[in-house]
Amino acid sequence: MASITRNDAATPARRRPDRRPAANGMSRRTRLRRDRTLLVMTVPALVLLIVFTYAPMIGSVMAFQFYDVSCRTT
Repeated sequence: MASITRNDAATPARRRPDRRPAANGMSRRTRLRRDRTLLVMTVPALVLLIVFTYAPMIGSVMAFQFYDVSCRTT
């Protein structure tokens, strides 16, 4: 039986990343296919988030641009 010394206990074991599926045996592609409906339901929420948070920034940029009413080009 091997005994554990202080040096062995103090150094954490390094884990190499592996390409094996998760512990439940499902790959990433299988999980995405399984949860496809949930992902589709998040799309409208993300669209609304983008529309109501980032779209008003366009108006703020336009508000501070130089605009001269007297300078007309015809």
